[in-house]
Amino acid sequence: MTELKLFLDIAMMTVHNGKERDENEWKGLFKKAGFEHCKIYPIFGFISLIELYL
Repeated sequence: MTELKLFLDIAMMTVHNGKERDENEWKGLFKKAGFEHCKIYPIFGFISLIELYL
């Protein structure tokens, strides 16, 4: 699982010009997009469910 997570992190940052974000960065991004409320539920390993609503 750790190797998969590291591989996906590297692929995201190099192939897709992505950025790894922490919870506060996600919440700030969603707020800028117009969402008033955000809940982040860790589900399994590196997978989370993000709930957004106005």
